[in-house]
Amino acid sequence: MTSPPHASSTAPVIHGEMQQAESLLQGLSERIARLSLLLDLPLHDEQDIEKILHWHKELTPFDSPFQNREHRELQGLLVLRYHLEKTLVENLGFEKLVQVITHVETHLSQEGFQTGADGLQLSDFEVWSKK
Repeated sequence: MTSPPHASSTAPVIHGEMQQAESLLQGLSERIARLSLLLDLPLHDEQDIEKILHWHKELTPFDSPFQNREHRELQGLLVLRYHLEKTLVENLGFEKLVQVITHVETHLSQEGFQTGADGLQLSDFEVWSKK
């Protein structure tokens, strides 16, 4: 018994997209976690992330131009990651996004980062998957 041509031809494409998405998300999440630690800006919950995203140059607690630049990079990477997550849900579906994020978070943990150091909480995704 053979599979329908459509099913067999899309499976490698989806797998390839998931690998690429995982690689992109992993790189973003690692850099976000490193910047968060460097700037001493925890990303424990949505409020922490919102605070970082809405800080303006005049309101940042940093005196150093280097820290201001790192803060702007952190803001941009958080926005980019949210956009990537949205695109992945649209292209691969929510369940595949959760699989990718689970792999990324496992990798970060293996690299020595604390759970949620990058601002992602798998428990937040689990709540959505049960709705």
